[in-house]
Amino acid sequence: MKIASSGLVGSERELSAECIIDMQNGLAGRGGFSWFQSLLGQLSCPSNLLNFCPQFGQMYPRFLCVIGALQKICYHFIMRIHRFYLNTPVSGSKFDVPDRDLVHQWRSVFRYNVGSQVILFDGSGTDYLCMITLLTNASATVEVVEELDGGEKPKVALTLCMALIKKDNFELVAEKVTELGVSRIIPILCERSEKKNLNMERLQKIVVEASEQSGRGSVPAISDIVDLQELLQEGNLPEKKLLLHLDGKYIRDAVDENDEEVSIFIGPEGGWSENELKVFETFNIPAVSLGSQVLRAETAAISATSLLLL
Repeated sequence: MKIASSGLVGSERELSAECIIDMQNGLAGRGGFSWFQSLLGQLSCPSNLLNFCPQFGQMYPRFLCVIGALQKICYHFIMRIHRFYLNTPVSGSKFDVPDRDLVHQWRSVFRYNVGSQVILFDGSGTDYLCMITLLTNASATVEVVEELDGGEKPKVALTLCMALIKKDNFELVAEKVTELGVSRIIPILCERSEKKNLNMERLQKIVVEASEQSGRGSVPAISDIVDLQELLQEGNLPEKKLLLHLDGKYIRDAVDENDEEVSIFIGPEGGWSENELKVFETFNIPAVSLGSQVLRAETAAISATSLLLL
């Protein structure tokens, strides 16, 4: 194992690429990174060390610094601490994880052990760096190590009113707009929609995974499928509503810095029908466009979301 001789920063050293590869290869034969992460967690416990060596008390503070440095190297250079969504609020500094599917994922997919660390978020805007203190086939207990910033909130709370399109394309839209920061997704049944239903359970799983991956602090709400006329009559949408249509003005010219909540309507593959355009006109919803190009529905939804949120 080699360490770059010129990499001194204070009391730390920067690892060369060869060093990281050597550590990766060495750990792979001993159960992977979870084994090493668990070992560091056990070594940082004073009772474990004192039981092994009673004379270790005086050396413990210095040894703890070494363990901390190794953990920092491990976390920042070798392994990625994965991020998971909890559908229940984080309460207290130590709590049980009730999601059996998540526990199964930790044990069977990630091969976590007691001492492994994860990042959890519950949609409140805060991330929690946690250490697993108990892990069985059916349950887990974690302890909060540190509260982290959950990332910046989008400048606009955007509601995407998306016409039903082919299943794979709708799921692609849900995934990408979640990564971009959309707040709510409302599937709309339109006259020209080729698809009439959605697998809501699968769709929810997609947006949860996209939220975990993108680092956002919340998961967008997904509403049930609704008719266009019914949606507009309910009056539960933001006051600022926009209709994506070729005849409208450029989308960025339709919003300003004072707009905190916006909803945008994206049509199906065949476009809005004449009756639907009359409905929008009745509710005085202005049309906006992305330019003169004719885009696919999924491309238009992702592009419009990007322009409104980024």
